[in-house]
Amino acid sequence: MSQTKVGKVSPFPPQPGQPYPPARNHPRWKELYRLHDEWLMTDWPFSNESKRSRIPFMNLAGFSTWCAPAADFDRMVWGARIAGVFFLADDYIDSGKMLDRIPGFKKAATGTGPLHPEDRAEGCHDVVFRAIKATCHPRTFNQLTKCTHEWWDSNVHEPFRDLDQYLAVRRVNIAMVTFLRYTLDINLTDEQVNHPLMREAEGIVSDHVGLVNDLFSYAKEKMTNSDDTNIIRILQEHEGFTYDQAVDVVKRKIRQKEQDFIPAGLAVLEHPDLSRDPEVHRWVACLPYCMGGNLAWSQETGRYNVGDAAGVPFPSLDYALEPTPEDEVVDDWEETRRRNAVIDVDDVPPPDFSLDVDPIRLCKRQNSLLRRLLAFYDLSSLVDPHILIGFAVFFIGCLCVFGCCLFLPDFPVLSNQTLSHPGLLIL
Repeated sequence: MSQTKVGKVSPFPPQPGQPYPPARNHPRWKELYRLHDEWLMTDWPFSNESKRSRIPFMNLAGFSTWCAPAADFDRMVWGARIAGVFFLADDYIDSGKMLDRIPGFKKAATGTGPLHPEDRAEGCHDVVFRAIKATCHPRTFNQLTKCTHEWWDSNVHEPFRDLDQYLAVRRVNIAMVTFLRYTLDINLTDEQVNHPLMREAEGIVSDHVGLVNDLFSYAKEKMTNSDDTNIIRILQEHEGFTYDQAVDVVKRKIRQKEQDFIPAGLAVLEHPDLSRDPEVHRWVACLPYCMGGNLAWSQETGRYNVGDAAGVPFPSLDYALEPTPEDEVVDDWEETRRRNAVIDVDDVPPPDFSLDVDPIRLCKRQNSLLRRLLAFYDLSSLVDPHILIGFAVFFIGCLCVFGCCLFLPDFPVLSNQTLSHPGLLIL
């Protein structure tokens, strides 16, 4: 396990005058954004250059850094990257309707290699899950894998009819908060995670995250014809609301969830068994940051804020900013200089609403078995595959000779066209 350094969080329940739900970014967010963007722009298989060029303006890493501002920096590097991978992979499923990609993404989430080794999208999943697995408590990693599988499976469901059905399905977005436990080095038992009181508290946060997501992503999803699961559209079609009326309903529901969390969190902390573990107290105190942080980030990310391109005004909703603790403030002038040197903030690429429908990249037939073996043992990144092929042929030949020597002690020896044991020569 790695040595971690986590920051401070505000007490829970919130005190009078305390920002709630609190919203503050990680003190090293600029560096985390850069490390995320550089990696994703290099490794992810963008369908075109315009999509790739928008990454620095989308601030995808911000979902994690805003939702877990107290996270350990080294763990947050991968916490930010896994969020970016989730967002881009979701475009394949939500917008591109490529449900055939789900098995590959689920396999990569086990940390045992991708289902299709030559597919770069699965490869990015594999990289982040392996990195997290290397420094994560095994129990926490298994919880992350399980919740991620449930999240992908939730994409296959009946059409939404009302707000209650919508919230029931959206609660599986809990996978998104599970990886934040890793960044904060919080390790809960399966019994604690699955306790009904904990499930309810996390479920309320998941409701909040889903509602905020739909409120601010509606315009983007409308332009990509993926708003069929967005609560704004559902309320318009099934309840007869106008766009403005639907937005007001969702905003009130968001505020209600923020207040609902306080008694739900207190119920966890007052439970005789759950309350004995300091990690449970720390996690409950961190959960409000998922609500406040996601609310702040959703209004700054270029992923959702596409202007008036969809013909609907981009909404806004107040959030409670919390200052960074004084002893955690960093001098990020150098990161600002580096960003300004490579990004022209006055030249933002326009949104690209083309669908992500790139097919799964399959292995070549003649190399599929070997490449699966290489992926399993993770050797291809260390040794030239051609050298490994030669070694494999040599190794198989040695096995054949060894087998003959072991099971056929009177193996024939050819000498001067004479057989010492001619009965063994079978053509």
